[in-house]
Amino acid sequence: MSDDDLIEHAAREYVERHGADSVRVLTDHAEMADEVGDTPSAQTWRDIADAAERIVRSDHISMRILYSSPNGDRWLLCRDRDGVFVRHEPNAPSGGKVSKIEIGDFLSRGPRNPEHQALLRLIGTLAHGG
Repeated sequence: MSDDDLIEHAAREYVERHGADSVRVLTDHAEMADEVGDTPSAQTWRDIADAAERIVRSDHISMRILYSSPNGDRWLLCRDRDGVFVRHEPNAPSGGKVSKIEIGDFLSRGPRNPEHQALLRLIGTLAHGG
């Protein structure tokens, strides 16, 4: 695998994990490497951040955190070229497998947990122009 392929692969993994925040996360890594004088690593992090930015722009990914639970799970409202959905990022001890849930399926599941309430509040603010 070429260096460019490795950079692209790393960028895709960061975008999968962090969505639109991936560019900020990667830039932070580059800055930390600069601070400790590791110029080659800083440049690599910047290259990965640039690739992640291209991926985010081309995939038209946008994400907004709905809810972060005390145990580390996160639910995000996401939009990409395929539509709007909820992304669940479970904590590492529970396996950490990210899932994509259609809005209707998400809202029709079981009791109204905090993540459901957060989505309903967000929808309410949109309906009230807020």
